[in-house]
Amino acid sequence: MAKASFLSSGASSRVSEATSTEYRLTLRIKYETKFGEQIAVVGNLPQLGNWNVKKALILKWTPGHVWEVKDLRVTEKPYFMYKYIVLWHGRHRSWEQGLDRIADLALLPELKGDDASKVLYQ
Repeated sequence: MAKASFLSSGASSRVSEATSTEYRLTLRIKYETKFGEQIAVVGNLPQLGNWNVKKALILKWTPGHVWEVKDLRVTEKPYFMYKYIVLWHGRHRSWEQGLDRIADLALLPELKGDDASKVLYQ
């Protein structure tokens, strides 16, 4: 994915009643696609396909060429690695270049309640 400009990535966490931490994430990237292309995210979590591009999570296009996924819930571990990929008519076309991105969720403040939300921007 050449010259993809990273807009922002945010996350929030909240403590569930079972005393385990659940992180609610919003991932966003600004990338101008061509007709037939989509942006997806793949990483080392089951929700992100465990690095299998066929199981990648497809982001939703929003105005301004911002692709995003909201309310991604993570409970497996406090950090994970991921990359954005370009799909062409649903099939893998290219990977984001460079090192894997790392999300360290343990650094986030704990939020309580169903309506609790806080987004941190990089």
